[in-house]
Amino acid sequence: MKKSLLAALLFVVAAPSAFAQFAPPIDTVFTENFDGTLSADSIAANFNTDSTNATRSWNDTTFLKTTGTRSFHTQCFANDSIIMETDDFTTIGYTNVRFTFDQICKIRYIQKGTIQMSRDNGSTWVNLTGAEYQGESPQFSSQGWFNELSYPSALLSPYWQGPTIGNSNTGVTPANTWWARETFDLSTYLGAYDATNTQNGFAQCKIRFIMNNKTGTPSPSGLAGWFVDNIMIEGAPCELEPP
Repeated sequence: MKKSLLAALLFVVAAPSAFAQFAPPIDTVFTENFDGTLSADSIAANFNTDSTNATRSWNDTTFLKTTGTRSFHTQCFANDSIIMETDDFTTIGYTNVRFTFDQICKIRYIQKGTIQMSRDNGSTWVNLTGAEYQGESPQFSSQGWFNELSYPSALLSPYWQGPTIGNSNTGVTPANTWWARETFDLSTYLGAYDATNTQNGFAQCKIRFIMNNKTGTPSPSGLAGWFVDNIMIEGAPCELEPP
């Protein structure tokens, strides 16, 4: 009996280290925290679609941040889209791909902050939807975009103080307590089997963030805008979260 009890105790003690040996190897294939010497040094493209106001873009800011000293930010403009694209990254050899970032998206409830992914170096883009979403926003799960109603309840955290009513109303100013951690599982698209090259994953993948304003809507006073920080893409040849 004593030997059996001792063996059981040894198993319990040894089990965590034994199971740790089988944890999936997770690689970081892309990261950007906007705190480097060149700030957004892993952002390949940063532009807008209104050629008459071509200076609009995403910019680094020290106003709000989760880690370090800066985040990346833009505001919403009438009849315009402000777009930033990451550098390309590879998911070759990975069947599981996870995308995480921190954000505050204080734009009006009629406007949209959308995210897209590409696996052919930006030749084609696919919208991220509730099918990939693993975050806490009830709105994104059902609609596929972010704005001030993405976190609509004062009973939960974060709470983005929406909706903002009235064209002259500039809304509540965000605080660092508003940051939301977002997670997307991109495995079915960026970790799919590439029949052309007979491999799992793709050599030139990208993510882009798009600030949209609906064409034809009035131009009310702008709110604080969209703040993004700590973008990261991880890949693994097996499940990212062990069962």
